[in-house]
Parts: sequence; structure tokens; C-alpha cells
Amino acid sequence: MQHMPVPAPILYETLLALLEQQTMDRATREDPKSVSQVQEVIRTLRKALALQKQMEEHWTTQGFLIDHRWS
Repeated sequence: MQHMPVPAPILYETLLALLEQQTMDRATREDPKSVSQVQEVIRTLRKALALQKQMEEHWTTQGFLIDHRWS
């Protein structure tokens, strides 16, 4: 059986936590004009995570083993 390498979900979760909890807070206080950009990055990461999950489901049905990687 072949392995399909993909980023580990924790990588997305770590980035999202940082952006939502620290970057957004700082941007809101110190650079309000950048808040919409931070929100867009958050939306993009959430979409990427959802798309990866869809790909993983597809690959699993095709007989691949999902190989979550950290780097």
C-alpha cells in the first residue's frame, strides 16, 4: 500500500491559534487596517484544511495510507 504525504493537521491548528489569539489581538489594537487581511489568512487556512481533509478521504477510498508529516 502506498503512503500519501500531507501536512499534519496540528500544523494548521497551530497557525490558526496563533493568528486568531495573538495576531488578531495585536492587529486590532495596533493596526486596525490589517484586520481584514488577517481574517482572510484565517479563512484561507480553514479552507486549506477542509480541502486537505477532502483529499485525504478521497485518497483513503483509493487505497492510499495517509502519512501526516511535520516537515
